[in-house]
Amino acid sequence: MTQSRWTPVKTTDDVEAPEPAAGASASSKVAAPPAANPCPVQETWPDTWKVALLITVMCGLFVGGVLIGYFLQPLPYIQSENNPGESVDIYSQMCSEKTLNPEALLQIHSQLPSLVAKHYDNSFIEQFEDMTILSNTAPDQQILDAVISVFEESAMSSTLTLQYLSVSSSLPSPSNANSVRITDSTSHEIFYENFTSYVAYSSAQTSKGSPVYLNFAAASDFDFIIETGVDLQGSIGIMRLGHEALLPRVERCAKYGMGGLLVFSETDGCSDKIPSLTLNERGGDPSTIGYPSIDGIPRSTRFGFPLIAVQTISCRLSLNLLSLMFDGDDVFNLFDTPSFVPKSRNHIVEISTHNILSEQEVGNAVGTLRGASSPDEFVMIGANRNSFQQGRGVHGTAALLSLIRALSELYLDQLWSPKRSILFASWGGGSLGQIGAQEFIESNQASLQGKIVAYIDLDDPLTEGSEVLVTAEPSIESLLYEVAERVGSPVKTDSTLYDDWLWPSHYDHPVVTRTCHHGNTTTAFCNIWQDSLGCEYVHIQYGAGDKAGLLALALTDAALLQIDIKPYAEQLTLLVYQMESAVLNSDLADSLDAMIYDIMLSVEEFESFRLNLLSFMNSVQMRSFNKIITQFISIASRAIFQLRQIRLVDDKVELRKELITLTVRLNSALQILKPNSL
Repeated sequence: MTQSRWTPVKTTDDVEAPEPAAGASASSKVAAPPAANPCPVQETWPDTWKVALLITVMCGLFVGGVLIGYFLQPLPYIQSENNPGESVDIYSQMCSEKTLNPEALLQIHSQLPSLVAKHYDNSFIEQFEDMTILSNTAPDQQILDAVISVFEESAMSSTLTLQYLSVSSSLPSPSNANSVRITDSTSHEIFYENFTSYVAYSSAQTSKGSPVYLNFAAASDFDFIIETGVDLQGSIGIMRLGHEALLPRVERCAKYGMGGLLVFSETDGCSDKIPSLTLNERGGDPSTIGYPSIDGIPRSTRFGFPLIAVQTISCRLSLNLLSLMFDGDDVFNLFDTPSFVPKSRNHIVEISTHNILSEQEVGNAVGTLRGASSPDEFVMIGANRNSFQQGRGVHGTAALLSLIRALSELYLDQLWSPKRSILFASWGGGSLGQIGAQEFIESNQASLQGKIVAYIDLDDPLTEGSEVLVTAEPSIESLLYEVAERVGSPVKTDSTLYDDWLWPSHYDHPVVTRTCHHGNTTTAFCNIWQDSLGCEYVHIQYGAGDKAGLLALALTDAALLQIDIKPYAEQLTLLVYQMESAVLNSDLADSLDAMIYDIMLSVEEFESFRLNLLSFMNSVQMRSFNKIITQFISIASRAIFQLRQIRLVDDKVELRKELITLTVRLNSALQILKPNSL
């Protein structure tokens, strides 16, 4: 086990230099041992022996050349994004592997659900499920200790890495609760309440002003409110969640000079539940954005979050407050007519937030089950320990631990070993904005870039009833359907997970939610897995341990990755088309159109080539094609993320810079798909 303040994950590309001997300087070199005899005696061979030796060597070279030519016939070469002409060595680290025929491998896979169920620890769930596990608390440390213990008893004991990071956190004050106070036109207090819920990284301040109902606080909502003549300066907004991430809406409120914001959610049927939220939707330590939070990295004291007070309230309380502050008939129109602006009864709302910014330690535990033939390709499976929602982090961690135990049993009993490496991770700081996961990626981005096949998220694995919720990209849909058909339904006999997933759908196939949608809980993970690393992201909610395990096995054991890259090209085409109005008069518009057209043609040619030659490929060729797939997805994912952000850029100079960067990125993706042999 490795334990450090920051320990980057080592891949097989990394070579450690030997440590110098005691007393030697760091720059000293190890001297070669002296030759036993500097002037050896030259023996003379008869001429006939020399001729025979020469013929033997020539024959050996000829046979060796034939074999090398057969196994290393021209293959698609891989190019890096930054240097399209630079080839990447795809022949390194060719390890021997234990091969299983397809029937035996399928039999091994079929054992996984029962193994996961056997290793699922209900006592672990019972111990923590009634708690809200915040980062760096005593329950969080207890769960981390349990995770470490499971790792140490598993097949990953020798690869366990503990990463402890000092990050800037935002927590509610233990002695001064956040509060909301309402007074009428005579300054008489008609409402006062303290709250244990909070919005992390919201400004600590007291603000008071006239209430304004903002609906979703979308740009169109503000346009309507301003047209009606409502004065927003110093006012307190009342906003419902949904349709867009929280941070841009809070920024919008600050832009119009508002003093504070009350936020409520309708997801639980307008109940009494009060969510805690975070403004850190970018993910990671907000004091070291874009850099790993390690010693020596400069830290910023200005995080860039809006300087207004934000407090969450329940949906039911929001209706009661609106009834107090506005005409009763108007309140019923708030949800049914979102653009309706009610007239206030001249009440004043006061918000007091006392969030505390401080340095806090966040811990990650990561273990790797090394692949036999492609150890530098990774399938990652992770879960956050921390969550503002009661029991959420515990169930995800329990699913992770049961999967670690089940796969370790197969591995240690020598029944199975993965072709690709599987990296298991328990993340800290998730509730504050996926801090642990983001910092791990920032610390190891150079060694993991283009090597992550997929990230399987085990957060919040439970859903109410029998509804199956899956978040993923279309490129992996067919594989998800295949896995679902091989898993039995936990609620119906003689039924499969696929059937449970299909029945509420109005389509002829189960519904898969797309990642990176505004308002989706995967916002921070989008920044991490798609923008930073550019890999597949999958989130399964339905007792996810065995489903995630089967998906991981399908990805790690497939000789040729079952990932369709065509949806990436289609999504790039759609986003460029939607953006054309912004670059219509730009000289880059034609270049982007032509490049997207070439990418679509190249993708279709690549997929056809891969399909037609699948049965003729040797293992080296398959690894080559897998490299093309992962590198194309890595670049295309980041291009898609960039295209989504470009639509939000108003400044023309900044827009042009972004478009130039995008053009270079798309050209790199195109070059990857145009190797010499295709």
